[in-house]
Amino acid sequence: MDQNSNVYVQDNLNMRLRVVCQNVYGYGPCLGKTAQSTYVAAFGGAGDSVTPQAPNAALAGNVSGIGVDIGGNIFVADGGANRLRAICFTSWSMLCQPDTRPTGQVYPLSGIVPPTNTDSFVNAANEPLKSQRISSVLDQNGNLYIADPVQRRIFVQCMNQNGSQCANSMPGQRKAVAGSGASGAAPADASSLSAANLTNIRAIAVDADGNLAVALGDPDYKIYMACFNAAGPFCSGRSSNKFYLYAGSGQSFAAADSQSPLSTSVGEPSSLNFDNQGNLLVYDQRNSKVYQICTSISGTCQSRPGPNLYVMPVAGVGVISQMAISNDGSGLLLADRTQNKIWLTCFSESGICAQKSLSLIYPWAGDGNVGDSLNNTPRTVLKVSAPSGIVLTQQGDVLIQTSVNPRIWLVCMQNTLGICAGKIVGNAYHLAGTGSPGNASSNTLASQASFGLPQGVSNANEFNRLSIDRAKGHIYSSDGMFGTIRVILGAGGSVP
Repeated sequence: MDQNSNVYVQDNLNMRLRVVCQNVYGYGPCLGKTAQSTYVAAFGGAGDSVTPQAPNAALAGNVSGIGVDIGGNIFVADGGANRLRAICFTSWSMLCQPDTRPTGQVYPLSGIVPPTNTDSFVNAANEPLKSQRISSVLDQNGNLYIADPVQRRIFVQCMNQNGSQCANSMPGQRKAVAGSGASGAAPADASSLSAANLTNIRAIAVDADGNLAVALGDPDYKIYMACFNAAGPFCSGRSSNKFYLYAGSGQSFAAADSQSPLSTSVGEPSSLNFDNQGNLLVYDQRNSKVYQICTSISGTCQSRPGPNLYVMPVAGVGVISQMAISNDGSGLLLADRTQNKIWLTCFSESGICAQKSLSLIYPWAGDGNVGDSLNNTPRTVLKVSAPSGIVLTQQGDVLIQTSVNPRIWLVCMQNTLGICAGKIVGNAYHLAGTGSPGNASSNTLASQASFGLPQGVSNANEFNRLSIDRAKGHIYSSDGMFGTIRVILGAGGSVP
């Protein structure tokens, strides 16, 4: 979603990038269009356009991620063609300057290649991406970190010159910041970033101080912290530009409650999320567990001393597609794609968790059945059919993608701001989709638009990655392996 609440959906079945226009003012593809209608924003079929093309004439492969900047320019990760593409509508981006990339065109950008060392840059128009399993996350400066498990390296795409890793780089350039490129023994404590063996990168996350958590799966089963800066709850007092063991004993069994992070298992960590105080949430896919690693008695760890690992109460849930922390930090929502439900577990008895126990998990949305529901349905009886993604808007409203009976649902948690203004709090509304797959033509009402089997607001599979640029309000999501659909929510301003 861009800052004007227009929603972008990639239809990989028909190879169209569609936009649901909520606001027809401002910038981007909805300017001058009809409100509450769906249009083709870009792409005219499958292929690989290697030269600039008009938006509706450009060809692309399976799109695995979409980002929208404050000027309405669209950036697309094309996993099928192994390219990044820019769709330029304004000159507000460094990548859409009029002297190099005039507006009104789709431009092929670079892929990623391994530099010879961690100080080498990879410029635009280089070799394509080496892996379709890339994951990415934005730091607080809007620079994009990319983990490539095939190359066994982590890169940074510098969007500006802020932050320690991009201070001396030009915007738009990439460089490797961690990883030896080789398989082998897991990094020793205080290893150099360039010498670390990153055999099976499963997830990455950036804390508020710009340090990077890295989850390694089989055979290492550990979480490391790349301390770019000697600051923050974990990296303070440690040397900068070194790898340190953060959690995990190297075994894959489920962790017990209230254990030292370094002496207990973290299973196979497959998703990482920092809260605003540097505490880390970990989804252990192998054991269907959620762990909370507390480094400070604040944020989501207000009643839990650290450093300690705690097991969140998620017993009985199925396979979790995606997690989302409520905007006030009181609760954690989990999309359960096997039981067709959204669950809630709590950090504090306030906000979304008022009058709830911290030791229980609660059904929050969905009746457990597969099917479709009417518009304006209470969330508790909503048919959440194999939810593949969940994410919160800046106003705290919840977006849920269902992969069976494909729709994008909007659950309103307030009724005064944004697209929930005037709606009923606690009810779910059709934001887009008909509940059946299809190929909507341009200028179709959002409620009548059929999409080509979308797979998730955020994505359903284990390589799901969703990142928020808090300063600019746009989100990047990348999943090159399965080419699933993403809705990008960019409301502007701070999103917890």
